[in-house]
Amino acid sequence: MRTSEPHPALIRISGLAGTFFHGIVIYLMVYHHHGFLNLGILEALSLVCWLTTLLLLLTSLFVPLIAASSVLLPLSAICLLAQIALPASLNYSQYPIGVLAHIAGSILAFALFAIAAAQACLIALQYRALKSGKFRGIIQVLPPLTRMENLLSALLGLGIIFLTISIVSGAVFDPDFPGHFSTSKALLSLLAWVIFAGLLIWRRYKGWRGRQAVYWTLIGVAVILLIFISSQLLFVQ
Repeated sequence: MRTSEPHPALIRISGLAGTFFHGIVIYLMVYHHHGFLNLGILEALSLVCWLTTLLLLLTSLFVPLIAASSVLLPLSAICLLAQIALPASLNYSQYPIGVLAHIAGSILAFALFAIAAAQACLIALQYRALKSGKFRGIIQVLPPLTRMENLLSALLGLGIIFLTISIVSGAVFDPDFPGHFSTSKALLSLLAWVIFAGLLIWRRYKGWRGRQAVYWTLIGVAVILLIFISSQLLFVQ
């Protein structure tokens, strides 16, 4: 039985206000005149966090994802503070349209997988509560477990679409991509695609869900994070 109720309107208003100011900071630190962009490691990470929270808050208007804000909003705040406090890279470059599509696909995929990771963590808490019989804190206000798992599958499906766009656009528009296809960056991106696609296929035809689905989701997101770290720029060198 639920003993407390969430306040989604308050969370959205405060979250959107923070996201608005976060966006101003990103614009000032990333964009330069004539289309030049400063996309260092901190700037790219902050951009991903900003887009993740924005997508989360907007999609929560239609599906019950607001609980994931308890994980993602603090991370976004930390990224913003790091971007402000630490020295900027100040390495401005101008990217062709095709490479910008590659970057955009990578960032959108990363953002969707970040939301999926937060969703997977909440599902893991739900399974733990069901096993122990103790329903406390945020568990009391989460949607039913089946709906949470369906939302996770939807997030992974959308993430795979944008990850595919990222891989294909990188192969087509990035002149260095074919020559570096055997590098860790390319291999990790393909590995992440296989993990997420395999998870969805296994769930569709074998009914795979529960802790196994949660673990493989987190493993796939860890691979995506390794891609970010190894490239320092979401596939962009």
